[in-house]
Amino acid sequence: MPSFDRLSFYERLHHHELEIKERISTRAQISFAAIFATATVSVYILRVLDYSSDPIAFGFIIPLMAGHILGMLIATKYALEAFWGNWFASMPLANEIFDYEQSLQKYNEETTIYNRAYPASAQALVNVETTTQAFLIQRYRICATHNAKVNKKRSDHIHTCIRFVVYSALPLFISAALFVSFDMDASSPRKSIKINDDAISNEIVKLNAQIKEIIQMKQKETEEKKVSNPSPPKMPTPPTVRVALEDFKIEDGEMLNERKTTK
Repeated sequence: MPSFDRLSFYERLHHHELEIKERISTRAQISFAAIFATATVSVYILRVLDYSSDPIAFGFIIPLMAGHILGMLIATKYALEAFWGNWFASMPLANEIFDYEQSLQKYNEETTIYNRAYPASAQALVNVETTTQAFLIQRYRICATHNAKVNKKRSDHIHTCIRFVVYSALPLFISAALFVSFDMDASSPRKSIKINDDAISNEIVKLNAQIKEIIQMKQKETEEKKVSNPSPPKMPTPPTVRVALEDFKIEDGEMLNERKTTK
């Protein structure tokens, strides 16, 4: 196989593994979405599960949900390993390749000068183009091989993750069927339930105590006002009109109505 064809071949392999890397990352994100979706359903069932509705159905649902949660934890572990903690090999920067090529040319110049000065210890010159291509082929081969191994490991993790998602979905479906069949939703409008909210109850108790305290203080102030304030003075009663007889006379030195009269 010609050298140029080898270079193109390993270059295509390298880019192919990079494309596989992106596809596996997309599959890992889809796996996370499936895990979150099933986790939402399981959390809802456990949150609104009526523990007093049907003890037999409750006894089946709890072990099934425990198995489901265990399977989802294992699936999450493999999804995380497929998405994070992996490193990939990449080609050197373009400037680094250019500098390497320039260093080969400089090597040939220095070797030529050396060979002229010391012909007995002459060194062979290098073919800059051939050596650069061999360098690129080696780097593409190393990167493609390493990335292929990493992608294989990530792909296996994704397959294991999906397998555990499917396995854990089975007990979830059975639990959901029992949940719906036996009407074990505590928030169902068909059930009359007593909702206890400790925070609201405590606030209502505090409010009642404050109202009672205010009423008692008002009553106490009213009673203190009644005790401390004396009765207001009575209005004086005006004297009645005296009725005099027909022979009533006013003598010298007497005031009106000073003589005896009959009422």
